[in-house]
Amino acid sequence: MGLGPIGLATARLIHERPDLRLVGAVDIDPQLVGRDIANVVGLEELTGIEIVAGLSDVYREADIIVHTTVSHFPAITAQVVQILENGLDVVLTSEELSFPWQAHRQEADELDESREGSVVGTGVNPGFVMDRLPLFLTSICQHVDCVHVERAINASLRRGPFQSKIGSGLSLDAFHAQVASDVSDMWAFPNPWT
Repeated sequence: MGLGPIGLATARLIHERPDLRLVGAVDIDPQLVGRDIANVVGLEELTGIEIVAGLSDVYREADIIVHTTVSHFPAITAQVVQILENGLDVVLTSEELSFPWQAHRQEADELDESREGSVVGTGVNPGFVMDRLPLFLTSICQHVDCVHVERAINASLRRGPFQSKIGSGLSLDAFHAQVASDVSDMWAFPNPWT
């Protein structure tokens, strides 16, 4: 679910792995809906898997939904709850799910209360590079006084949605206005089950 740059790479990986089976693809982009997933991810042969706009068209065949839409937890809470209520497990690339109780206590509690399946938030960062890797590298140490992890990236080399999310290309005034605004309006998504 979600065929941006991360979702497309994930769909291709799922299709190529012999231990996984891609059974559906969901995205709300009208330019993608109706196309065979092979045409979108660059496979040579058609799969017969047509991209649909809503989860209700694919959830009966799936065991797990790989959710790669946005990172903002409040924007995806309703989607995750509906996935769970339909008897599916969900793996998400939302960084905010690595520890949602800190910034989004209400949404995290809502997810816990409705949970009937498994929810896994995963990704490179946070998750691996800034969390598990430092733990792994220090696991052989007998004594650790401090671990300092710092991230510096060149956003101009990153995917377009990431650049947009961090305000790349905005004027300084527009950037400050976006930071000061209520960002919840930026994350309005339709019901995925329609």
